[in-house]
Amino acid sequence: MNDLQERLQQAFRQESRDYLEGIRTLLESAEAGTAPGAAALEEVSRLAHSLKGAARAVDLLPVEALAHRMETLFDRIRHGRDRLDGACLRLMRDLLDQMEDWVASLGGHPPPDDTALLARLDARLAALPAGAPAAVPLPPEITEAEPDAAAESPLPRGAGDSTIRIDAGQLDRVLLSGTELVAAQYRQGQVLRMLQEVGGTLADLQGSWLRLRKTLATAVPGGLEQGGLITLVEGFELQLRDAVRTLRTARQVKELAVRTTRQLGEDLQEDLRDARLVPVDTVFGSVRAMVRDLAAELGVAADLRVQGQEVRADRLVLQRLRDPVLHLLRNAVGHGLEPPAERRAAGKPEQGQVLLGFTVAEGQLTVTVADDGRGIDTARVRDAARRLSLLPPGPEPADDSAILALIFTPGFTTRHEVTTLSGRGLGLSIVRQAATRLGGHVTVSNRPQGGTEFRLVVPVAAMAQTLLLVQAGGQTYGIPAESIDRLLRVRRSDIGSVEGRPVVRTTEGMLPLAGLAARIGLGAQAVSPAQSALPVLVLQGQGQRLALACDAFLGLRQSLVKDLGGPLPPGGTVAGGMLLDDGGVALVLNPYGLLGVSHRGDAVTLADRPVERRTPVILVVDDSLTTRTLQKSILEAHGYEIRMAVDGVQALKRLRAEAVDLVITDVQMPQLDGFGLLSAIREDPALVRLPVILVTSLERREDRARGLALGADAYIVKRQFNQDELLSTIRQLL
Repeated sequence: MNDLQERLQQAFRQESRDYLEGIRTLLESAEAGTAPGAAALEEVSRLAHSLKGAARAVDLLPVEALAHRMETLFDRIRHGRDRLDGACLRLMRDLLDQMEDWVASLGGHPPPDDTALLARLDARLAALPAGAPAAVPLPPEITEAEPDAAAESPLPRGAGDSTIRIDAGQLDRVLLSGTELVAAQYRQGQVLRMLQEVGGTLADLQGSWLRLRKTLATAVPGGLEQGGLITLVEGFELQLRDAVRTLRTARQVKELAVRTTRQLGEDLQEDLRDARLVPVDTVFGSVRAMVRDLAAELGVAADLRVQGQEVRADRLVLQRLRDPVLHLLRNAVGHGLEPPAERRAAGKPEQGQVLLGFTVAEGQLTVTVADDGRGIDTARVRDAARRLSLLPPGPEPADDSAILALIFTPGFTTRHEVTTLSGRGLGLSIVRQAATRLGGHVTVSNRPQGGTEFRLVVPVAAMAQTLLLVQAGGQTYGIPAESIDRLLRVRRSDIGSVEGRPVVRTTEGMLPLAGLAARIGLGAQAVSPAQSALPVLVLQGQGQRLALACDAFLGLRQSLVKDLGGPLPPGGTVAGGMLLDDGGVALVLNPYGLLGVSHRGDAVTLADRPVERRTPVILVVDDSLTTRTLQKSILEAHGYEIRMAVDGVQALKRLRAEAVDLVITDVQMPQLDGFGLLSAIREDPALVRLPVILVTSLERREDRARGLALGADAYIVKRQFNQDELLSTIRQLL
């Protein structure tokens, strides 16, 4: 097949889906009792006609022949020579299914046998009123190009220039390279932070040297010139200035390189992720044939309706979901739908309805498999759970959802015999395992109107994800950022207990609190008075919210989530693994698994033992409200307690009234500026050792030298202000 044929077929698959869905919509309205008007019949005749022309363009002659018969049948109905009765609707549905199977054959699926269907169509078309022209044989003009069909070109405008053929495996490898490129940028960011730390050290060294030179000039009789040291001093100062200048240039080049390459890597990764998105029907285009064949084998009448075939998702996600979804469809037909006689006795239509739906919202793909059958017998599920010792000791759950969730347990079955279709209790556990490996979950419920509904929710993209790295129990873990509602620093006084279970008080009310380490089976997390600002992340999903306590937040990371291979740990809390900058591997946690894990009774332990450690207190001094607010929010987010002052006078009052561990001050302020505040601190015996960081817009070398000579521990220019540099400096000083 050449490239042009490939593009034509790709366009035809998209176009034919639109035509078939448009015709199916009219049939569904007719089945619901809404008689189609003349305009609707004319529209579906046009759709059938356009489909016929498009099929001819890709040499799919069986679809061309079927579409011609459909067009003829609609034309007869439109002119009152036939009726859209029940038999005609069933024939039309079978005709649509057959054409969908032929379209799916373009993607490698086996072509259907349409001999029987053609015979039914021809028999229907042969039943013409007396004197009416026959329309059974395919007319000669079907082989000729029709002007309006040619105008309905299946090749999208510009498709010849905008699409190329590429091997899917090659695309995966390019995406992997793009993801590794982004990960490498984080390692480059570490190098940049180290350069910034060296810069801070050199700045401190300059300040120390100025003070040392002043001391030497006083200590040496006659000064440095008389002592013969001036040459050595000036040589050292020249080398120090050269080192500072070189480091500054290297840091600027590195900053630009990191920003540029990170942006390029992220753009490449995003473009590649989009390129991997394919329509759902490229993977699930042949499910109708499977459902029909299975229903015929089991002696039930089943009609499969597919919704959202135009939805696009990662090809790898769809491929990993194919077998689980087919299993759920087999369950719907084999277990859910009753035989025709039983459905008649229950007042239901003989033909059962099975739904396969696809939707995408907020980066999540939801796959729904539902039926209108008998539903799941929760009493039988309870009995089987007792027999398999799956229910915990104590009162049994009254909620049916908790009972129904047990059917995903490996080995769970309500059947006592094994058949080719069921009985071993492995199918649904494999469904859950597939969802978990993709970082998603599966739920089941009985529908109020009768029948069962399964919902699979997984990320649209399979590989690269934005993860929050956290530390718990001495280990590093990744959690998908899109599942995190917020990050909190919770005071110990905000942790309480309701009905014996820990909760945390937030601005939005009480939230259940659990230890992340406990949720993944590593034991309880102790909250001691030392942790007056406990790191807590709030997960959200499935209509739930849960606060999880951890040891530390380590930052966001764009990373490739890799399948760990083999069976995953029980509980569904682990989705895969990611490579850390140091070459280690961190587990990537499944947020749905964390939300669904049953309480272990040891979520968070409140330790009462006294400790001496406390949260560091930082005084921020600046006459700008905006600057104070910005610095306060940054520092509080990293666990520090903040005090604020608007100038040096107010700052000195606060310093002499309460204990402070570090001061961050501006220089240009009213009443008493930053230099004056620094001098007053260094002259006060009670404050002389207090670390002071100058953060100012003054960037002249003379101002920096003056600040360091007065005893500043660090000097940061606002124009070059870097949050990481400030935090790193604070950590060093504290």
